[in-house]
Amino acid sequence: MSDVLLSVIVPVYNVEKYLDKCVQSIVDQTYSNLEIILVDDGSPDKCPQLCEKWAQRDNRIKVVHKKNGGLGDARNAGLDIASGDYVAFVDSDDHIAPMMYETLMKKAVECKLDVVKSGFMREYHTGKIENFIDMDARQDIGKEAILKLIPLHIPKFGRKLTYTCTSCTSVYKRSIVPYFVSERRYVSEDLIFTVECMLRANSFAYIPQSYYYYYVRDDSITHQYNEKTFVLIKSTTSYLDNILTKIGPDIAPQYIYNKVHHLIKGVILPSDLSPRAKREAIEGIVKDKEYQSYLHRCDISKCGTGLKGIKNKLGLSLQCSGHSRLYYMFSKFDMIQTKLRKD
Repeated sequence: MSDVLLSVIVPVYNVEKYLDKCVQSIVDQTYSNLEIILVDDGSPDKCPQLCEKWAQRDNRIKVVHKKNGGLGDARNAGLDIASGDYVAFVDSDDHIAPMMYETLMKKAVECKLDVVKSGFMREYHTGKIENFIDMDARQDIGKEAILKLIPLHIPKFGRKLTYTCTSCTSVYKRSIVPYFVSERRYVSEDLIFTVECMLRANSFAYIPQSYYYYYVRDDSITHQYNEKTFVLIKSTTSYLDNILTKIGPDIAPQYIYNKVHHLIKGVILPSDLSPRAKREAIEGIVKDKEYQSYLHRCDISKCGTGLKGIKNKLGLSLQCSGHSRLYYMFSKFDMIQTKLRKD
């Protein structure tokens, strides 16, 4: 097993405060046959110098300096020079447990698997840590079962068991790994990457343990609505629709309905916009022709918005009919109800 090279790609941008902890956690892995690729994505802080210092300390580390192009583009730059039999990804403000790659690579190599995935920890700036074993234990499953898993990776608001689409909790056989799309064109480059990998994979296993520490930065959370978000959601939906129609023609409609529900309830309504601006934003979304075409293909019984029974049907009905003002009132009432239940 130890003679199989694993390339670990780390995109680096404006994380001077976190980078050393991240790289140290990779260097300290009990699986030592690593190629560590630090991709400086035009970082404006001291990260370029820190990357070079790490390369001087450990001969397994390679550094790529490039013009800023975003997360997906930086990962692709790493893929361009990766020479490992398997590849993995770590975000530069996160860190990993010492046994992560030994555990995943042992499973991958011994069972000749294309993808091995594990759970993760969500670590908050307050020190709070949440453990996410986000999939029931599945071992060594084949192509037919993998195709059934793909729809379960599509986010559904309110679903208890979340099959996370992050690229950072897995090791992948290099031969099946696609390039990343840009997060500047799509709402989630990780979602599209994960779906593409699952379509290419012939074997898969999940290890129900958590080794990856995803750091939730207090400066990365925002409730400000940006109109471009809806555009990105539509482009992502179109991409998914093109590649998943044969697996399930209703997957993309469910995806956009749930993403819009979350966008309205979780971003637009809690935002600092005026009531009028909120109504106008919701109207622009609900009456969008492309969105309407997806809504009319949507099976409400399969949509996990967190709404139940008549509320779920009413929400979809109001959107399908283009009643944006009524839907605004309906969503506001539902948000207030949710807050009262939590309190």
